[in-house]
Amino acid sequence: MFAMMPAVGNALRGVRQGYRMMQLLPQLKRVQAILVGGGALLSGEAGRHFPRSLALLAAVAGRLGKPLYCLGCSAEGNWAGASGRNIINFLAACTVVAARDAASAERIAAVLRRPVPVFGDFCLSDIPASGTPRGLREERSIAINVCRLPARWSGVQEHYEGAMVAFADRLMRSPGGRSLNAVTVFTTGAQGDIDPARRVCARLATRKAELLFPRNLGHLSGLLEDSKLVIASRLHAAILGLVAGALVVSFSPTPKLRNFFETVGIGNYSFGPDDGEGFPCALDTADYAAVFEAQRAALARAPFWACRERIRRQFRAASGAGSAPVCGDQSCK
Repeated sequence: MFAMMPAVGNALRGVRQGYRMMQLLPQLKRVQAILVGGGALLSGEAGRHFPRSLALLAAVAGRLGKPLYCLGCSAEGNWAGASGRNIINFLAACTVVAARDAASAERIAAVLRRPVPVFGDFCLSDIPASGTPRGLREERSIAINVCRLPARWSGVQEHYEGAMVAFADRLMRSPGGRSLNAVTVFTTGAQGDIDPARRVCARLATRKAELLFPRNLGHLSGLLEDSKLVIASRLHAAILGLVAGALVVSFSPTPKLRNFFETVGIGNYSFGPDDGEGFPCALDTADYAAVFEAQRAALARAPFWACRERIRRQFRAASGAGSAPVCGDQSCK
């Protein structure tokens, strides 16, 4: 009986997704185009419902004759079986596909057999155009994001935590770090990250360290806006840190953050537990403002902004007096 429960759950989920799509049909008939954007939507990992939803959306777009856009999504997990076929069929049905990062673009291009541009993440929309950088305030604090690694890397969890402690302690002993007035170890909300965060916080040499398990996005954003430096082990911690106006470095053994940092032109700010003394000398300086400016300049030069502008021009050319495209993600701007 219990062996049948996952199959029953999947069947019920499919019925629910189909029902919701039927509810959307009246709205979709009135739009000019359908846009799916943001996050790990192109994920074939076990238990994911995204592939089935994408397949339904592609079928509806084809039935209605509406162009379908997929922007800023990352391609993750195993694309085997029905989930993989659903993802591939969805991508084939899209008028335009632009991936979140270069690694995802390469994977999608191999399936579609054509070049796939890189769009970046929707949340980065206003970074190059921002006014006075918030990261240059007088407050001096460091925010350290700790996570439980995905199952594939669970065997290096202890090594990752030890290396994170060593990295953070080194930064806090540096000329710039000695003037920090607060150290906060935080999670982005995942329950599994709580214990690793507690362990890292307990091992830090400083007595100024405190834990933060954010209540909501606003609570987390408030921490990041008060930080000079964010060390991120989850992608959303890094992205939100950049948006908040902090100097951000990534620290993870998984390739996800490094792929994203390289895509947006700041790959030299991405590290892993085995980098050892390869950490940049720039972060040992007291002049965090100069390092911040260098990171922002590199981010502003990243080639994905040109891709965004081309897609905006397509939207402007296609738009008229009718409705705007429907976005499949609340982060779409």
